[in-house]
Amino acid sequence: MGRMFWILMSVMGVALVLLVLNHDSGMVMGISTGAFASLVALLCFALFVGSGALSMQQSWSSAVGQFLIWVTIFLVMMSGYVIYQLYFAPPAPPILEPVRDASLLVAQALAWS
Repeated sequence: MGRMFWILMSVMGVALVLLVLNHDSGMVMGISTGAFASLVALLCFALFVGSGALSMQQSWSSAVGQFLIWVTIFLVMMSGYVIYQLYFAPPAPPILEPVRDASLLVAQALAWS
C-alpha cells in the first residue's frame, strides 16, 4: 500500500486516541470533541483529494478543467435544491409560541373541559 494510506491511517489513529482519552472532558486541544472529529475527517478527506491531485498523470490544465466541471455540477445541484425549497416544497408547519401567561392556559383548559 502507498505511503499516503499509512499517513491517513496514522492521522486517524492519533485522532482516535485523543478522542478516547479526552471524551470525559468534552474538549480536545481547545475545541469540542464533535468539532475535533469533524476536523479530522475533513483533514483526511483533504489529504486524500490532495494526494490524488498531486500524483495525477495528466496536465494541470486538464485537472483544472475537470475540477471546474465538478464545481459546475455541484452548483447546479445546489441551485436546484434551493429553487425547490423556495418555490415547490410544502410550507413548514408554524412554530408554536411559548405560553407567556399561565392563566390563559388554565382558562383554555377549563373551557375545553
